[in-house]
Amino acid sequence: MTTNDIFKSGFIKAFVNEYFEDKTYSFYPDKDRLLYVLCNSEEDKKKVTLKQIEITKLKIIELGFEELSFAYLSSCKPESQDDYIERNKGFDFWLQRFSESFEDHTIDFDPITKATYLFNEVSELSLEVMENESEFWAWYPQNQHPKITDFISIIPNEVELLSLIEYDIQVYEKNEYWEFDFEEYKRFVPVSKPIEILFNLSELLVQLNRLEMFKDFLLIENEKSNYNTDKDDYIEQNKGKLWFKVGVLFASGEIEKRLKENSFNFTRTAKELGNESFRPYISESYNNTTKGDKNIFSSQHKIKEIIKYCNQNKIEIAESFTSKSEQENN
Repeated sequence: MTTNDIFKSGFIKAFVNEYFEDKTYSFYPDKDRLLYVLCNSEEDKKKVTLKQIEITKLKIIELGFEELSFAYLSSCKPESQDDYIERNKGFDFWLQRFSESFEDHTIDFDPITKATYLFNEVSELSLEVMENESEFWAWYPQNQHPKITDFISIIPNEVELLSLIEYDIQVYEKNEYWEFDFEEYKRFVPVSKPIEILFNLSELLVQLNRLEMFKDFLLIENEKSNYNTDKDDYIEQNKGKLWFKVGVLFASGEIEKRLKENSFNFTRTAKELGNESFRPYISESYNNTTKGDKNIFSSQHKIKEIIKYCNQNKIEIAESFTSKSEQENN
């Protein structure tokens, strides 16, 4: 399978997306939950959030890709005007952009194997690559060196990596959904620069999203105070918004049912409900570990208006929604 075949299969975009979902909605929520449950006051929570913002900024800098990070963060600011991207459209845009960035800078998934053939064809070199590793690495671009520079380890692993990618693509074509064993892929990070870059790009998207999430947390109290739920037209003003639509689907129990049917895959559930932009609202609300604007259960104002709408429209409220609402109220 060629690199072009891998790109055409959608492997890169799916890898970044699934990694993002795994880290954002499974890995980090448990850690965040512990950080906040240890707080004794709202002031403590604010301090934790400010510290997490600084930690996240450092991670973003360490990962590199400065131009991509600058563009992402600029797109989150309304004052950026033409560069600004609305929240409900942002993830899909940046998922595509990050995937394209990887594909634009990756020629092969077995670069060292191919480079050894080129090295052996250089006429002025008297020894073949396997007998002259030090000269090969001096010749090969420094910024493309894998962490481990040992042919005996690298070349068999490049073959194995391509086989793993091909297998995952075949499984996708059979089942029509992607499944990745990220621990299996991590084995190749020390010996494969392309996989190292793919993981770094995927983690960068996670960290940029987390930075905006923590910023949202700092604003949430002000946001709550600005809600005016006494106005008769509040529902009319908000029922077209994504949070409201997803909230009603949670209240009716439809999302819980679909999640169980889809093995709690948030992306597939959002697609089934007819709007992929529902995905972050579904995942953040279901996990209910953050205080961002996409978590419906982080705002009692929103919950009350959703319940009011359901009562007005004779929509039976599911026990799961009531339970989550009561947890937040407590």
